[in-house]
Amino acid sequence: MTLSTPRTGRLLRGLVAAASAVLGLVLVLAGFALAIGALLVGLMLSAGLILWARATGRRPSVHFGRRPAAGPGRFQGAIRPRRPPADDVIDVPAREVPARDPRAG
Repeated sequence: MTLSTPRTGRLLRGLVAAASAVLGLVLVLAGFALAIGALLVGLMLSAGLILWARATGRRPSVHFGRRPAAGPGRFQGAIRPRRPPADDVIDVPAREVPARDPRAG
């Protein structure tokens, strides 16, 4: 004895389609909630950073991608060594440069 009839087949296909639609809707709503949550977390972090900077009297600064300075003996890659500060500054007297006629060539 079989329980499958054309009527039950259509009913099962309808139930599967309804369950699929409900599952899709649930996944879309979960993705939307996750996106809104991430946005709110970012806004709260940035507001907290600004409030903390205002409370401590510092400028808010965020540095992305900065690596710690390499110590002695560490590989520095393509980073050039810094020049030592100039100890002697030479001041020269200013002189006027005479203007040339541009048509003189």
